[in-house]
Amino acid sequence: EWVKELPDPIVLAGDLNSKAGSPWIARIESRFLDTWSEGGGDPKGPLTGLNGTWHADWIMRSRADDSLRAIRAWTIPTGLSENHPILAEMDCAK
Repeated sequence: EWVKELPDPIVLAGDLNSKAGSPWIARIESRFLDTWSEGGGDPKGPLTGLNGTWHADWIMRSRADDSLRAIRAWTIPTGLSENHPILAEMDCAK
């Protein structure tokens, strides 16, 4: 609810441990766009969870303001996390 008070554009990033299309992600995607998909990746996202079966990390941007757009997104293999974190490169028109 508190995000509704913030001005666009907004970047929402986190370890959501959810599959694309899940009710939780569908609710978030009513306001945000997945930068993984926008940057040219598989719409299901990178399968980066412990056993490679879900899209663990997410970086999303607000749909209402397209002045911020994902150019590309990728994962980084690291031993510092149980999954491969996502990075996104964005272009800001403002």
